[in-house]
Amino acid sequence: MYIPTSTCIPFSKRIYLTVNNKLFPCERIGHSYPLGKITSHSVMIDFEQIADFYNGWFEAMSELCQKCYVRKVCPTCMYKNIENGKLLVCKYFKDKSSFERSIAKNLTLLEKYPCIYEEVEQNIIRV
Repeated sequence: MYIPTSTCIPFSKRIYLTVNNKLFPCERIGHSYPLGKITSHSVMIDFEQIADFYNGWFEAMSELCQKCYVRKVCPTCMYKNIENGKLLVCKYFKDKSSFERSIAKNLTLLEKYPCIYEEVEQNIIRV
């Protein structure tokens, strides 16, 4: 399944537990969106609520993401695009012309400084 952002799927990579016993997907997320909490007797997680929350935000973002030329390598977490319960404009969004300008700028830089390319080529992790 394709996720339109680099948002982690809850519980797939890690979990963050606060000193107030709230669970979060990671330490970078504001404390407004817990995935659950731990009490002295149990772990309380509402999986349906979590799925509804994620699906709702992915749906809200999908129209913009479908128009984005960097969606396959999106660097942003959806939580960085939510503020006070509202969806913000994604700062990484690139339409066709801004994507072309970005590629041209990077190619110009590599042409001007070929040593950068060599450094990247030697140190990149190949999958």
